Amino acid sequence: MNYVSLIVKIIEEPKQQFLGYKQYLTVTKLTGKYTARRNKNYINTIKIKAWGKLAYQVKEYYNVNDYILVEGFISIKKEEENANSPLIVEITAKRVFPFLMESIKPTANSSILF
Repeated sequence: MNYVSLIVKIIEEPKQQFLGYKQYLTVTKLTGKYTARRNKNYINTIKIKAWGKLAYQVKEYYNVNDYILVEGFISIKKEEENANSPLIVEITAKRVFPFLMESIKPTANSSILF
């Protein structure tokens, strides 16, 4: 596995699942999009998984059309076992930072320093 940092635009609403005995373990899955314009046959969508406390934070704070900086381990998998199936790029997130938040808009009462 390789460690990677990417700026990703969220294109699907984050979905949270509870796993394990008495559902103590939580995972949040989301789909994002990034740009890599080196060749025309690139994969520009990526699946991101966040576990534990980070999963709660991702679900609570980030929405569709937000840009986030994701750090984590990248893996490439095939969707199915046959040779013609497309590749899926997946990141297991260790850290997530806001980059450009579309969902947070300043209000008249908020204090913004310029």
